[in-house]
Amino acid sequence: ASRGWRVLWLDAPTDVLRARIAAQPGTRPSLTGLPPDEEIASVVRERASRYRAVAERRFDTGRDDPGAVVDAIASFLHSERNGGAETAD
Repeated sequence: ASRGWRVLWLDAPTDVLRARIAAQPGTRPSLTGLPPDEEIASVVRERASRYRAVAERRFDTGRDDPGAVVDAIASFLHSERNGGAETAD
């Protein structure tokens, strides 16, 4: 990414995104005016190639618990800081 920023893509399958949004009704405004299921699919299709183009790495947040995702990101960043070699702490 430009200007020295790190870009990590936190991704989830559309069914997981749909469930997360449904669990908090009224908290997210519509971006497209489409019904929620159609909107999620449309936005994911539209954005995926852009995210893929700029992200150093994609992390699937849909199946693992948040702590596991954080651990995976921390491990990746630690490995990158040490020249790409995985190290044990």
